[in-house]
Amino acid sequence: SAKSRAGGPCTEPPKKSPSPEQERGCIKRRTKIVKQKNKPIEQLSLCIDARTNIELGGDAGMAREEMVPKGFELCGYLPGTEVPVVVANGYFAHRDYCFQIADAAEDSDCAIAEAICREDLSISSRYANEWGTYACFLSRIRVPEEYRGRGISSLVQRNICSLMLEIEHDLCGIYTFAGPWELQGDIPAFEKRQQELIRYYKKFGFRQIKKSPVLWQPVDKPI
Repeated sequence: SAKSRAGGPCTEPPKKSPSPEQERGCIKRRTKIVKQKNKPIEQLSLCIDARTNIELGGDAGMAREEMVPKGFELCGYLPGTEVPVVVANGYFAHRDYCFQIADAAEDSDCAIAEAICREDLSISSRYANEWGTYACFLSRIRVPEEYRGRGISSLVQRNICSLMLEIEHDLCGIYTFAGPWELQGDIPAFEKRQQELIRYYKKFGFRQIKKSPVLWQPVDKPI
C-alpha cells in the first residue's frame, strides 16, 4: 500500500508556539471553512500536510522526476479540539505516468488507473480536464464513529476541489474508488454499501466511470 513520508523542514518557522498540527509536519495550507447557518457543524479547520514524496511498494521504476507521486494528508479539527475529526490522504500523479504509479500502490488505485487510462497508459481525455497535468488519487474520507452524522464528511466533499487546488494548481481531476473495505468479508453487505457510496459521491459532483466503483470529479481551472 502507499505510505506517506514527510518531506523537508518547514521553510518558515512559526511565530508562536507550534500547534499540534504543525508539530506533525510541514503544513502547506491551513484553511477555515464556514458552513451555512442552522447546520450541525459551523466551522471546521482543515490542515493540509503536503509531503514531497511517498514510498510505493513493488518495483515502481520511478526513474524520472515526474514519475514520483506527491503525497498529502488532510486533517480536520473542530474548534477547541486537537484530535482530528476527519482524515483523508492520497497523492498526485502525473497524468502520463499515473498507470505505472497506481500499479505500484494499492489495488483500488490500480483499478482507478485501469478505468481512466488509454492503451498508452496515460489518462483518457474523456476522464480528465485537458488543461491539467496531475491526477489526484483520493482515499476514502474517514470520520471517527463518534463524530459521524454531523455533516463533517459532506463539508469536506463539498470543498474537495478547492482544497486540492491549494496543493496542486495544475490538476486534471480527482479520482476515488468506492470501496467499503471494512465489509469485504461480507459480499452482499459490501456490494450494498458500495452502491450507497457511489450515490453519495455523485451527490457532490463525482461522475461514475463505466458503471464501475471508480469515480471522477472534474476540476474548474483556477482563475
